[in-house]
Formats: sequence, structure tokens, C-alpha cells
Amino acid sequence: MPPLPLSPSNPSFPANFVPLGGTPRDCDDCGKAVGLGFQFDYAYQPIVDVGRRVVFAHEALVRGPNGEGAATVLSQVNDHNRYRFDQACRVKAIKGAAELGLTQPVSINFLPNAIYKPEVCIRTTLEAARAHGFPLSQIIFEVTEGERIEDGPWFAQILRE
Repeated sequence: MPPLPLSPSNPSFPANFVPLGGTPRDCDDCGKAVGLGFQFDYAYQPIVDVGRRVVFAHEALVRGPNGEGAATVLSQVNDHNRYRFDQACRVKAIKGAAELGLTQPVSINFLPNAIYKPEVCIRTTLEAARAHGFPLSQIIFEVTEGERIEDGPWFAQILRE
């Protein structure tokens, strides 16, 4: 069994991590990046079907609070805040897409190695969509390119969820 995904019973699991319970308040806290120690925002990059000449989706791209590049934000992510950051990203991306009134699907990155319990972590994203009136059918989960998947069966469980 690989060291990730972590669970609360694993000694490497961050002691200060508190999983979300899925209540609207928790989603709101996550969307505000409460507990991370830094702020971030999103840019929504259009994904264009050039053949049809239409925007068919948007990719939610993490940015600093003043538009700084992703590296500025990602350099602040560490083993102690990775789980909260991953959930906060997904919740904040959904909230932002809903506030902008995006009608196309939104592609949201997630860190598969930061999913400690798929049914809770993914549910938090879906609950955020419901809370903000964003259609579940318009969410595209995109696996972050920089993550190496060590445990194929675990990754398959995440995708099933």
C-alpha cells in the first residue's frame, strides 16, 4: 500500500487537518480557503471547439488573489495543507463559476493523492455545486498532470466515486 492516499489513522496524516462535514457553512469556509494561511482565486480559461467555433467549456485555473500565476499559489501548498487546499480549490472553482453565470461545463483539477476518502472529498464538491446552483452535469474532473498515481486500484475507486 503506498503512503498516499492518507487517512486519519495514518501517522503521516496532518494533525491539524479537519475534514469537511459537507454543511453549507463548511463549504463556505472551504470556498474562502479558511485554514490555509494564504488566499487564492481563479481564472476561467475558455476551451474552444475550433471546428464549430464555440466555447464548449472553461478550465478553472488557480491564481493568486491579485491575478498572480499558479506557481505563486502552488508554492505555498505543502504536506500540511494539501488536503484542505485540494478541497478548497474544487469548492472555490464551483462557487466562482456559478457567480460568473458560466453555462458551459467547468473543468476542475484535483490531486488524486490528496483524496483521503473519496466519498467525502468528492461529495464536498458536489454539495458545493448544489449549494451554489451549479449543475452537476457541467462539472469535469481533471486529474492534475503533476501527480504520479502509485496505486491504480485506489485511483479507480476515486474515479468510480
